[in-house]
Amino acid sequence: MQTLQITALTKSIAGREILSPSTLNVARGEICAIIGPNGAGKTTLFKIITGLAFPTSGAITILGRSFNHVSRDELLSDIGVIIENPEFRAGATAHDVLQLHFDMLGVTTPPQIAEILAQVGLVNSAQEPVASFSLGMKQRLALARAIAHQPKLLILDEPTNGLDPTGIADLRQILTDLAANGVTILIASHVLTELERTAHTVAVLVEGQLGDKQSVQTILAQYDGSLESFYNASVKGATA
Repeated sequence: MQTLQITALTKSIAGREILSPSTLNVARGEICAIIGPNGAGKTTLFKIITGLAFPTSGAITILGRSFNHVSRDELLSDIGVIIENPEFRAGATAHDVLQLHFDMLGVTTPPQIAEILAQVGLVNSAQEPVASFSLGMKQRLALARAIAHQPKLLILDEPTNGLDPTGIADLRQILTDLAANGVTILIASHVLTELERTAHTVAVLVEGQLGDKQSVQTILAQYDGSLESFYNASVKGATA
């Protein structure tokens, strides 16, 4: 089953094409990485998928539904998101952030907040103000919020920002476990060595052009075990 289907998607701003016609299918339980240089259009693509921006043309279907046929709130109840720098309500504690998240989604019987915070290593900081958190702690909390309502699709834009090696390893395990349980994950990251260990498939986005999705195993076999070598060859070829 295809959780996410993107068909001939484009985005133009003031006559400038930000995304050229892009097509991508991501299956249930698949971890698909979108890689590319800064400014390639990754965040724009993710914002369109989550309804934070509108495409110029094309279509997006999530779990067989599109924003054209159901409300954004209804569709987003099945999506967990980290895009750009996570923001939290002023004065909120980590516990408050998750409780507010459940309230906004209308979740009447939420999972235990302590269990979610424990999953991301923040259970001992539940009552601390988020304003006192380090960047890495805020990123952990953003991940907790993204997975708290048990979404079927995760959209993660640079989720390793600010994480120390332990945090990165924890994230890897969380994503691997989620995918094994059928959660589909679309991730953008510049940490290519981590994607080698986490992602199942990769597509390169350069200057708004999204390349064909390829298997990570196939790429590593063809490029001496290096996703970086594949990335460099793809970017050089796209801009030549």
